Amino acid sequence: MKKLMTMALLALCMTANANPMTEDEDNATKNGVVLDEKSNHDWTMHFAVGVNIPVDATNGYEFAPFRSWEFAWTVAQYDYHPKGASQTYSVGLGLNWRSYGLKDKDRLMMVKDPATDVIGLDIFPNNADNRSSNIHTAAITMPLLFNQRICKDFSLSVGAQLNWNVYGTLGNHYALGDDEIDVTTKDIKYRPFTVDVMAIAHIHGIGIYGKYSPMSVLKKNAGPEFKSVAVGIYF
Repeated sequence: MKKLMTMALLALCMTANANPMTEDEDNATKNGVVLDEKSNHDWTMHFAVGVNIPVDATNGYEFAPFRSWEFAWTVAQYDYHPKGASQTYSVGLGLNWRSYGLKDKDRLMMVKDPATDVIGLDIFPNNADNRSSNIHTAAITMPLLFNQRICKDFSLSVGAQLNWNVYGTLGNHYALGDDEIDVTTKDIKYRPFTVDVMAIAHIHGIGIYGKYSPMSVLKKNAGPEFKSVAVGIYF
């Protein structure tokens, strides 16, 4: 079965290469906001929102996917599609915000040791409600993508996203009676540069993306080590 699926995919790709798309067909699977359009290249803008799923976390740290999110904005992307071909080569520049939240079933929160700057575990005060504990990061990003048109309304993109991480905080929130308490800790030791692997399935102009971040968010020995997988909508 696996061989048959591989052969079918190769056949679709060969068909796409042998039959160049017309202008209408090419427009059928475009997504994002077109900033400038030429015969063989475009400038586009894109947005993405997804759920982060932290994986391979240090023992004792239980992250919650639906308390972990990411939002991405590709401010400008250059898309080059050779005339008569079904491939597109893209490079962009954008912004990416991510959060990684702990589960609260054990009343745990993350705190930074003032003496060592290392992030560790603590517990919320007694009778605390509406508890949340998150690491937040922001990055300037450069997506590098290769897109293959499979058929009129479907294409696949694969590539990498380079991240220059410029901001990181640790946030804890809880309520004690009528009081809402927010504690934000800055200057956490996050990695300044990371690389993600990314894939996007484009269907009728809407993208479903998956992203794997194989590098730990925090520097070694600066707190919990964990990687993440993100799944979401790209448009």
